[in-house]
Amino acid sequence: MRIPLSSLDNGHPVGETAGINQNLDRRIISKTFGVVGKGITNVGEVRRCVADYAEKELFRGVPVEKPPRLSNRRYHPTKADLRNHISRAIAAQKYCKDDQESLRKKIEEWKEKSPSTKFFFRPHKAKENKDGDETKGSEENQPQQNFLFVHQEEWQQRLLQRYGSELVFMDVTYKTTKYAIPLFFICVRTNVDYKVAAEFMTQYEDQWSISEALVISKSWNPLWQPNYFMVDFSTVEIGPIEEQFPGAIAYICDFRRLQAWQRWAIEEETYVILTHTVIQPQLREYGIRSSSSTALNISQSFNVFRKDRSTPAGGVLAYVHSSIPTICLENLEVSNKEVLRLLHTPPRIPRPFSCIIMADLYFPPGKTCAEEKELIDHVTERLDNFLIERPSVDIIITGDFNHLNLRQLCHRFSLCKLVKMPTRGQNSILHKFLSNMGELYRETQFLPPLSRSDHQCILFSPLKRRHGKAI
Repeated sequence: MRIPLSSLDNGHPVGETAGINQNLDRRIISKTFGVVGKGITNVGEVRRCVADYAEKELFRGVPVEKPPRLSNRRYHPTKADLRNHISRAIAAQKYCKDDQESLRKKIEEWKEKSPSTKFFFRPHKAKENKDGDETKGSEENQPQQNFLFVHQEEWQQRLLQRYGSELVFMDVTYKTTKYAIPLFFICVRTNVDYKVAAEFMTQYEDQWSISEALVISKSWNPLWQPNYFMVDFSTVEIGPIEEQFPGAIAYICDFRRLQAWQRWAIEEETYVILTHTVIQPQLREYGIRSSSSTALNISQSFNVFRKDRSTPAGGVLAYVHSSIPTICLENLEVSNKEVLRLLHTPPRIPRPFSCIIMADLYFPPGKTCAEEKELIDHVTERLDNFLIERPSVDIIITGDFNHLNLRQLCHRFSLCKLVKMPTRGQNSILHKFLSNMGELYRETQFLPPLSRSDHQCILFSPLKRRHGKAI
């Protein structure tokens, strides 16, 4: 037998590079299907399991220099090869091509293995037109039946009954499947760690769908009546909780609260991010830390202005976006008054104003009428002196006024009150926002309190400028 020289072979690779074109070994494919069958679908994890299998099973006892090289695709598949076989393994586990029907059969299989497990499954059904065709992707033609899946194991019921009477967490995640379906987790804090006590999937993240899922969970757990819920900053989630659990109080987690502030802070029209009366020892609890990466990057994007009280507690604090030129009018400050005056000169400002003067003040409760009159006279005198130099200025007075009478200020400087709803409790409007150009602001928005404070946050946003067509 004569074997031709390798140099004479043309049209295909030879030697070490020949392993690149080889097909996967059947045992490697079988191992891939087995790993996927255990619920492992990450390409990196599957690749690690396959490599470990090839080393310890296929080539056990083989000398180090004998096993195939890493370039040999027969035993060392690429990521693309693994993705293809993972997809085939997942498809092989399905009962049929219809995912909803496949899930229904899977639920029947789970019920046979664990009869005590609770399941609720309702497949999606679309409306049909007069012609018999299904409607898709139209808001006017809502589906006849929305998809809903609720699941709870027996041990989850036990955890919810034991640890779910005080505080319950409800979190939502996305992109868990190829469909845009939100997955909700109901979690409790046990004596060991945080555990998932129930989960559900809805077709739409709306108040009606979440409320329906909570009703089903309550029917499985009749004694479940938590005192508090921890949720995201979403009225869609808070509404169903208040509806189904009337006595429960919904709190917003710190991460979502800071995230909401951060998203609002980076908007182009946002000038002053926070003007709030704070207690000095509680600054860390409020999340206002310039050195923290989770606290809005204040040191880089915002300038800090503050007027501290000489005694513990109290003070005024303001954060102004660095794109807005701002100076503190220290010549108008008085040591015994908790008043902070800022002069803003933004790049664009409505006519005929040339700048904005903002007075942030705090008037503690329990003060006498003489002290109240002294503060009003002090603010009035300082503003009068400033208006002599700059008559065309926009005036903003804001802060925690408690029960301070502002009638004199509003009448003298033509100020209007923009806060018309209680900011603490049911009837107390303690925080106010006065301006002589109130018509240029949007409707006041009320946000949840920061940390342990019982004072609501207030958001004021300027109206967008309407650009006219050029003539």
